[in-house]
Amino acid sequence: HKLAEYFPMLPPKEFEKLKASISAIGQTTPIVLHEGKILDGRNRYEACVELGVKPEFRDLGKGVDPMSLVEDNNFRRLHLTAGERAAIIRRIHPTTVQGGERKQKSTSRTIAISSDKAAQIAGVSHHVMDDYDAVAGSDPGLAAEVATGKITPYKAKRELDRRKEKLAWMRGKDIPPILDALKAMRRWMGTLTTLAVKSKLHHDAAQFVGNQLDEHMKEVRALRQQLKEMER
Repeated sequence: HKLAEYFPMLPPKEFEKLKASISAIGQTTPIVLHEGKILDGRNRYEACVELGVKPEFRDLGKGVDPMSLVEDNNFRRLHLTAGERAAIIRRIHPTTVQGGERKQKSTSRTIAISSDKAAQIAGVSHHVMDDYDAVAGSDPGLAAEVATGKITPYKAKRELDRRKEKLAWMRGKDIPPILDALKAMRRWMGTLTTLAVKSKLHHDAAQFVGNQLDEHMKEVRALRQQLKEMER
C-alpha cells in the first residue's frame, strides 16, 4: 500500500534476523491488508516468500485509521535515527502554521500538522522537529542528508545558520573582486609551487596552500550562486 511506502524496509541484517525468527517459530503477527494491498508487514511477507512459508494475512479492522496504524507500528518497531524519523513524518504530514490543525477528510490521505504534533507522532523532541523543519524549508539538499542519517538535525541547523551568516556577509561585499584576489593568490601559489619543485623545498606546504585556495574559490562561487537564487 502507498501508505506503507513512507517507511523504509528493514536493513539486511535485521531482515535476516526476521527470517531466522519466522523459520524457528513461524509468523506470529499477521500481515495487514487494506484496499487489497499490504498496509503493514511488507518485511514479513518478503521473509515468508524467501523461506517458502505461506504468509498469514488479515484485513484492517473496521474503524481503524490506516495511517495511524502504519505510523504507530513502524515508528515503534524500526530502529530509526531522530533525523530519519523527522524526515519521514514530514513526508507523510507537511508542516502547517501554528494554530489549529486541519481535519482529515479521508483515512488514505495525509494532512498538514504542527511541529509539536509531528514530534509526538514520530517520537522525537520538539527541538529535533523544529531543527528539521527549519532545514527542510531552506535547504532541501541538507535536509536530504538528515533524512539518510548522514547528519543530525541539530548539526544541519547549525550548518544552515552558518551558511545564512555567510550569505548575509556576502550581500554587503563585492564578490568579483574577492574572486579576482583569490585567483591572483592561486596563480602566485602556482608559481611558488613550481619553484618549490625545482628547488625541492617545501613542495608539500605550497601544494596544501594552493589546494586551500581552490576550495575557497569554490565556496565563494557557490555563495554567489546562492545569492543569485535568493534575489530572484
